[in-house]
Amino acid sequence: MGWFGKKKDKDGNEIQLSPRELAEKQFKNALGAIYAVAILNAVIGAALVIFQVELPGFDNFGVLAVIEGAIFGVLGFWVQKKRSAIGLGLALGLYIFGSLSFIVASVDAGRPPTSGIAIRVALIYFMFQGFGAIKQLKSAKVEDESAVDSPEADNP
Repeated sequence: MGWFGKKKDKDGNEIQLSPRELAEKQFKNALGAIYAVAILNAVIGAALVIFQVELPGFDNFGVLAVIEGAIFGVLGFWVQKKRSAIGLGLALGLYIFGSLSFIVASVDAGRPPTSGIAIRVALIYFMFQGFGAIKQLKSAKVEDESAVDSPEADNP
Protein backbone atom coordinates (compact mmCIF):
# COMPACT_ATOMS: atom_id res chain seq x y z
CA MET A 1 0.00 0.00 0.00
CA GLY A 2 1.44 3.36 -1.01
CA TRP A 3 1.62 6.56 0.99
CA PHE A 4 -0.78 8.42 -1.25
CA GLY A 5 -3.94 6.32 -1.07
CA LYS A 6 -3.39 3.60 -3.63
CA LYS A 7 -2.67 -0.08 -3.31
CA LYS A 8 -2.11 -2.85 -5.82
CA ASP A 9 -4.04 -6.05 -6.31
CA LYS A 10 -2.35 -9.41 -6.92
CA ASP A 11 -1.98 -8.60 -10.65
CA GLY A 12 -0.21 -5.30 -9.95
CA ASN A 13 -3.16 -3.09 -10.92
CA GLU A 14 -3.74 -0.02 -8.77
CA ILE A 15 -6.99 0.02 -6.81
CA GLN A 16 -8.45 2.86 -4.78
CA LEU A 17 -8.65 2.57 -1.00
CA SER A 18 -11.95 2.73 0.83
CA PRO A 19 -12.54 5.94 2.84
CA ARG A 20 -11.77 4.09 6.07
CA GLU A 21 -8.56 2.55 4.67
CA LEU A 22 -7.46 5.95 3.38
CA ALA A 23 -8.16 7.58 6.76
CA GLU A 24 -6.24 4.83 8.56
CA LYS A 25 -3.29 5.23 6.17
CA GLN A 26 -3.25 9.01 6.62
CA PHE A 27 -3.42 8.57 10.39
CA LYS A 28 -0.50 6.12 10.30
CA ASN A 29 1.50 8.54 8.12
CA ALA A 30 0.85 11.40 10.58
CA LEU A 31 1.82 9.17 13.49
CA GLY A 32 4.94 8.02 11.65
CA ALA A 33 5.94 11.63 11.03
CA ILE A 34 5.63 12.45 14.74
CA TYR A 35 7.65 9.39 15.76
CA ALA A 36 10.27 10.11 13.07
CA VAL A 37 10.79 13.59 14.52
CA ALA A 38 10.97 12.11 18.03
CA ILE A 39 13.54 9.48 17.10
CA LEU A 40 15.70 11.77 14.95
CA ASN A 41 15.81 14.46 17.64
CA ALA A 42 16.64 11.96 20.37
CA VAL A 43 19.36 10.19 18.35
CA ILE A 44 21.01 13.35 17.04
CA GLY A 45 20.79 15.03 20.44
CA ALA A 46 22.23 11.99 22.21
CA ALA A 47 25.10 11.81 19.70
CA LEU A 48 25.89 15.50 20.24
CA VAL A 49 25.88 15.02 24.02
CA ILE A 50 27.91 11.79 23.96
CA PHE A 51 30.55 13.18 21.61
CA GLN A 52 30.44 16.60 23.31
CA VAL A 53 29.81 18.48 20.07
CA GLU A 54 28.92 22.15 20.43
CA LEU A 55 27.38 23.86 17.44
CA PRO A 56 28.22 27.54 16.99
CA GLY A 57 25.20 29.65 17.87
CA PHE A 58 23.32 26.68 19.35
CA ASP A 59 24.07 26.40 23.07
CA ASN A 60 23.14 23.03 24.63
CA PHE A 61 21.61 21.90 21.36
CA GLY A 62 22.16 18.20 22.13
CA VAL A 63 20.33 18.29 25.44
CA LEU A 64 17.50 20.37 23.97
CA ALA A 65 17.17 17.96 21.04
CA VAL A 66 16.87 14.99 23.41
CA ILE A 67 14.19 16.82 25.42
CA GLU A 68 12.35 17.74 22.22
CA GLY A 69 12.55 14.13 21.08
CA ALA A 70 11.01 13.00 24.36
CA ILE A 71 8.22 15.57 24.01
CA PHE A 72 7.44 14.36 20.48
CA GLY A 73 7.52 10.76 21.73
CA VAL A 74 4.92 11.55 24.40
CA LEU A 75 2.77 13.47 21.90
CA GLY A 76 3.03 10.58 19.44
CA PHE A 77 1.94 8.12 22.10
CA TRP A 78 -1.00 10.39 23.04
CA VAL A 79 -2.08 10.72 19.40
CA GLN A 80 -1.73 6.98 18.86
CA LYS A 81 -3.71 5.89 21.92
CA LYS A 82 -6.42 8.56 21.98
CA ARG A 83 -6.49 9.64 18.33
CA SER A 84 -6.12 13.12 19.77
CA ALA A 85 -6.40 16.05 17.39
CA ILE A 86 -5.13 18.26 20.24
CA GLY A 87 -1.98 16.15 20.57
CA LEU A 88 -1.50 16.22 16.81
CA GLY A 89 -1.99 19.99 16.81
CA LEU A 90 0.61 20.41 19.55
CA ALA A 91 3.07 18.21 17.66
CA LEU A 92 2.46 20.06 14.39
CA GLY A 93 2.70 23.48 16.03
CA LEU A 94 5.88 22.56 17.88
CA TYR A 95 7.42 21.16 14.69
CA ILE A 96 6.51 24.23 12.63
CA PHE A 97 7.87 26.51 15.37
CA GLY A 98 11.08 24.48 15.54
CA SER A 99 11.45 24.51 11.76
CA LEU A 100 10.98 28.27 11.56
CA SER A 101 13.41 28.76 14.45
CA PHE A 102 15.96 26.60 12.65
CA ILE A 103 15.58 28.64 9.47
CA VAL A 104 15.96 31.95 11.33
CA ALA A 105 18.98 30.67 13.29
CA SER A 106 20.60 29.42 10.08
CA VAL A 107 20.11 32.76 8.34
CA ASP A 108 21.46 34.62 11.40
CA ALA A 109 24.52 32.36 11.40
CA GLY A 110 25.12 33.15 7.73
CA ARG A 111 24.26 29.68 6.43
CA PRO A 112 21.59 28.99 3.81
CA PRO A 113 18.58 27.26 5.42
CA THR A 114 18.28 24.66 2.67
CA SER A 115 19.22 21.74 4.90
CA GLY A 116 16.27 19.38 5.16
CA ILE A 117 13.60 21.83 3.96
CA ALA A 118 11.95 19.22 1.71
CA ILE A 119 11.87 16.66 4.51
CA ARG A 120 10.41 19.22 6.92
CA VAL A 121 7.69 20.15 4.41
CA ALA A 122 6.85 16.46 3.86
CA LEU A 123 6.59 15.80 7.61
CA ILE A 124 4.37 18.86 8.05
CA TYR A 125 2.19 17.65 5.15
CA PHE A 126 1.75 14.19 6.68
CA MET A 127 1.01 15.60 10.13
CA PHE A 128 -1.53 18.04 8.68
CA GLN A 129 -3.34 15.22 6.87
CA GLY A 130 -3.75 13.48 10.21
CA PHE A 131 -6.43 15.99 11.28
CA GLY A 132 -8.85 14.88 8.57
CA ALA A 133 -8.02 11.25 9.23
CA ILE A 134 -8.73 11.56 12.96
CA LYS A 135 -12.00 13.34 12.27
CA GLN A 136 -13.07 10.71 9.76
CA LEU A 137 -12.04 7.78 11.93
CA LYS A 138 -13.97 9.20 14.87
CA SER A 139 -17.08 9.99 12.86
CA ALA A 140 -20.11 7.73 12.84
CA LYS A 141 -20.11 7.85 9.04
CA VAL A 142 -17.05 5.62 8.82
CA GLU A 143 -18.54 3.27 11.41
CA ASP A 144 -21.78 3.10 9.39
CA GLU A 145 -19.84 2.20 6.24
CA SER A 146 -18.15 -0.70 8.00
CA ALA A 147 -21.50 -1.87 9.41
CA VAL A 148 -22.98 -1.96 5.90
CA ASP A 149 -20.19 -4.32 4.83
CA SER A 150 -20.83 -6.67 7.75
CA PRO A 151 -22.97 -9.83 7.35
CA GLU A 152 -25.36 -8.64 10.07
CA ALA A 153 -26.44 -5.72 7.87
CA ASP A 154 -28.11 -8.14 5.44
CA ASN A 155 -30.43 -9.52 8.14
CA PRO A 156 -33.61 -7.43 8.70
